[in-house]
Amino acid sequence: SDSLSQFSLIGNIKNLKDAFPKAKIEVVFHGGGILMLVSDKTKYTKELQDYVTNKEVALVACQNTMRARKITKEMLLPFVGTVPSGVAEIVIKQDKGWAYLKGGQ
Repeated sequence: SDSLSQFSLIGNIKNLKDAFPKAKIEVVFHGGGILMLVSDKTKYTKELQDYVTNKEVALVACQNTMRARKITKEMLLPFVGTVPSGVAEIVIKQDKGWAYLKGGQ
């Protein structure tokens, strides 16, 4: 379920930060996962905001998914960024040496 995937993602981030405290993490939300960033749909506002506030994690939403699902920037949590294409963002980061981990389930 979506809520189980969201819970799992929070656990994945915590476990990675525990193992590698200095790791730079960017979570790219696309497809159905983007709902975790929509203000009136997410159950994890505080956890996500804490990660961003502590500069531990960057959260970005795919603008292609936003357009397809009619989600505006104003509907997202205020501390979330956007990227033109979630898939392209992942490819760009991998090209720069970042590791890719599929979050959630």
